[in-house]
Amino acid sequence: MSITTNFKDPSGNDLGSIFMPGSGLGYNTGYQDMSGTDFSQLFMPLGSYLPFPYPTNYKISNGNDLNDIFASANQQAPFVATGTYTSTYSNNYYTVIFTGNDTGTIKFNYATNINIIAVGAGGGGGGGSYYNSGSTNITGGGGGGGGGIGWLKDFSTSTTTTYTIQVGKGGKPGLGNNGGGTGGSSSFTYNSSNYLTATGGGRGGGNYQGSGGGTAGTANSVNTITTYSSANGGKGYNMNGGFDAQNGNSISPTMPIILPNGTQLYFSGGGGGGTYSSSTYTSYRGGTAGLNGSGGKAGDNTATNCQGQNADSASYGSGGGGAGVSSTYTNVYGGKGANGIIYIYFQYP
Repeated sequence: MSITTNFKDPSGNDLGSIFMPGSGLGYNTGYQDMSGTDFSQLFMPLGSYLPFPYPTNYKISNGNDLNDIFASANQQAPFVATGTYTSTYSNNYYTVIFTGNDTGTIKFNYATNINIIAVGAGGGGGGGSYYNSGSTNITGGGGGGGGGIGWLKDFSTSTTTTYTIQVGKGGKPGLGNNGGGTGGSSSFTYNSSNYLTATGGGRGGGNYQGSGGGTAGTANSVNTITTYSSANGGKGYNMNGGFDAQNGNSISPTMPIILPNGTQLYFSGGGGGGTYSSSTYTSYRGGTAGLNGSGGKAGDNTATNCQGQNADSASYGSGGGGAGVSSTYTNVYGGKGANGIIYIYFQYP
């Protein structure tokens, strides 16, 4: 299908045969067809498509050639995806990021080698218990562990295969004496072939030590997988055990993951352990996950800060903070773990 605009490129081709039909750019280009319709209502926006390979010499007011605005008529998107995702194209690299705790799919229209990073969701922080003056064992909730991290490099895709994406859901927060929930696993699969799975972070115990981070899954002999150490959650304060609350562990020294385009990725900080001191509350923060945030900060014994904090939602795979010990409140919540992520990037063309 094509339309006729009576505007032509330097070779005499009508712009209707150059750009893909569509509508809805959201702004006027200042160029109209013979019926007075602005080109933005006629052609498909460039979006994630590549620009047309040569200029049309028709420009909008900011100086951009129309080939930087509209999708080429003969250009097919390199992939089709479903689920909660975003995609960008820069410096000959596509990045497709799945972040919703749901199931999605991706199918590639061209045979290409892709790189896949899977991060399991962070574990939830443990709940906090009521403290009274007669208690002999005051314990804060443990911080949730960071999700596992795996990197599958140079995976060869098939144009006839639709791959399934599963993004892990952050572990739920614990309540009272109960531990938090384990983070969900993130995976890239096809039928029964588990090409890459990263397990979720361990839960923070209710009034006990935060459990360790999840481990990255294995790739079923498809390619070599690189794994990274995720972080443990911090222990909660324990009067009987003789130790103070602990910060959540920071990310492994092997982080960040550095992509070919220079992008640095940080994931899976551990949540901080709950404490029983408002004066030391600020010390027991979740372990850092680098530039993208941290695991949840621990709770203390005050009304304002007793609940463990949720992991930063942009800090994928990080654990929630453990709840503090309170002499006033019972059934205090820990913090929620952050969701996992599937991060795909590849060179194109």
